[in-house]
Amino acid sequence: MSAAALNEGEQTAAAASGMGEAWAAFGDGRGPWWLKLLKPGFRHCFVVLGDAKRWVVIDPASCFTDVAALERAEHPDLPHRLRAQGYTVIPAPLRRQAVPPAPWRPFTCVEAVKRVLGLDAPDVFTPWGLYRHLKGIYSYD
Repeated sequence: MSAAALNEGEQTAAAASGMGEAWAAFGDGRGPWWLKLLKPGFRHCFVVLGDAKRWVVIDPASCFTDVAALERAEHPDLPHRLRAQGYTVIPAPLRRQAVPPAPWRPFTCVEAVKRVLGLDAPDVFTPWGLYRHLKGIYSYD
């Protein structure tokens, strides 16, 4: 079973089994003035990958990409912690099947997250659009 077929409750069990899990996080972020044109709470996104031992946070900014590895024992429920800090955090598919190369796109946080996840969503350009796309993959409400 792929991580894409898992619901939120099954993500943690997958990580414990070594399969891995992925979470997309959305917030206001810091960055260029034009981010204020985007939907509040969905002006920036980043991805959190987890396995049984650690989390890897990949946070693409406008001038660099921050990558942090955190021990899972010290941060057992990082998605919950991020939610407590005001982020919207949802499970995301982690696809690794062979697909055609992604088309050329401007490097944005959304494009970086889509590439990490292996997500083919050519019509998704904003964090809000990515959230809505991922919400269509999983059932949340």
